[in-house]
Amino acid sequence: MNDMTAPVLPATLNKSEMRHQKMRRMLRLRPTPPEGVTFKVADSTEEIEQACQILYDAYTEAGFMIKDGSGSRFTVYHVLPSAYTLVAKKGDDVIATVTLILRSADPLPIEHLFSIDHYLGHDRRVAEVSALTVHADYRRAEGDLVLWLMKYLKDFSRKVLGLTDLVLTCNPKHIAFYNAILLFENISEEVAESYDFVDGAPACGARLNLSTRRENYRVTYDGQPVEKNLHRLMETHNCPSLELPAGKDEVYRGNWFSRDSLDFLLTHYAKGRSRLTASDLSRLYAAYGPDYLSVLAAYDPGFQPGEAVYRIDTNVSGRFTCRKSGKSCRVRVIAASQDRITLSADAPGMLRHDGLLMLEGAPEHPVPVFGPPAAVAHGPYLTVSGAITHLLQPGIEHRRRPMVGRSGKPTFWRPIFRPSAFRNWKTGRKGLSAVAALSPFSSSRS
Repeated sequence: MNDMTAPVLPATLNKSEMRHQKMRRMLRLRPTPPEGVTFKVADSTEEIEQACQILYDAYTEAGFMIKDGSGSRFTVYHVLPSAYTLVAKKGDDVIATVTLILRSADPLPIEHLFSIDHYLGHDRRVAEVSALTVHADYRRAEGDLVLWLMKYLKDFSRKVLGLTDLVLTCNPKHIAFYNAILLFENISEEVAESYDFVDGAPACGARLNLSTRRENYRVTYDGQPVEKNLHRLMETHNCPSLELPAGKDEVYRGNWFSRDSLDFLLTHYAKGRSRLTASDLSRLYAAYGPDYLSVLAAYDPGFQPGEAVYRIDTNVSGRFTCRKSGKSCRVRVIAASQDRITLSADAPGMLRHDGLLMLEGAPEHPVPVFGPPAAVAHGPYLTVSGAITHLLQPGIEHRRRPMVGRSGKPTFWRPIFRPSAFRNWKTGRKGLSAVAALSPFSSSRS
């Protein structure tokens, strides 16, 4: 045999992995965030407008949206409290954006194409990565801008929202980037032939386990030089340009806006530029409540809320104790309204019985909940009768917790429960509930 024969590659190194390694060798990362660029949560109408404008340019260029002259790709998620729009800004200009849509009581857009039920356990917190876009002027000049934005998204997901999994849909032409560089795994081998959300383009589904991604990044990028080591970039700390709120959100108020701001976005900005459906408006009514009905009616005079019920989307942990057996299980409150609670649990069958719900931070004030015939299944979640009303009053800014109190220590908000009579929404039975308010308390937690 000729000594110059090419070495045989290991059988485990298939063509796909070889292509992924080649893509990783092409990385050119900077050790610090791009100079003059700030990463933050979009919290003004101007930032939402700019994000929608660069989305329009990118989507029409890629053929994911028909040019309609609006200059904006505005969707319901830009004003939905269970979604968070993150932006990269240079000066006053938004130059990149991505939106996180949290899995609440409503399904994620990806679930129209792929099932993610096996990721929705009681101890999993899932969000969809959507509308990732970089302004055309910064795609080549600052090629790693998108990776710093993804680093910010990862930090925000873990430190502020407490997420365990990210899912996304993307065009098959782009899935290799997510697989090779960011180490997303395909949800299914199948490709959806047509996805209405992107004008009928094909779509793949992928998922990143945030609980294991650190070790996966370390193994994949170990030994690589700084400019090719994404693990080093992702674990970089103390970056002042990455603005992270302190503390974790337990009540989702991401893209939440005041009445005036929402009225501007819907009536003056989005009207004529977007096509919000009756279902979209019902979701907004459920998220904002009856005080915003006039704002929604201004967008669509024919809108009627129908059976939509005002609710708070939450991420509060607790423990449910079955009244009949005395056994308990861990639960997570997905949503709460005037007389209903949507839960996930490690023993969901237990929720079909009456019992007591004890939330973290207020174990001495159990909330009575009622199982069948009131219990209604929603995929992996269950809605039962009970009342934890107004975990946060609409309009109260809660996002940047903990806050610093007069003592100089961080101040957190915890629920305070007061007994209140309520009627079971299905059976008509009366019972005592716990109406929740919020009370500040100081802590030395940093």
